[in-house]
Amino acid sequence: LQLDSGTLSPLLRRMEQSGLVRRERRESDERVVTVTIGERGRELRPQLAHIPARIAAGTGLPDQQAAMALIDTLHNITETMRAAAQQT
Repeated sequence: LQLDSGTLSPLLRRMEQSGLVRRERRESDERVVTVTIGERGRELRPQLAHIPARIAAGTGLPDQQAAMALIDTLHNITETMRAAAQQT
């Protein structure tokens, strides 16, 4: 998602309160939080199953391999930009 914790934490908190997700801290390292689908999220899954395909179709990418290549490229750009920002 490329969101900082100040943005992501409140979003996840609201999603957890509504039963969409569950958050659990790892016992061995409490800084690590595992997010899994909650009960309400499981209930909504069949109604929302068409959304990933619609998003994919909206990108104009021909297939999943092209989408993965784009995601890899975007991650590389992000890392390059972070490295460049740290050098200045």
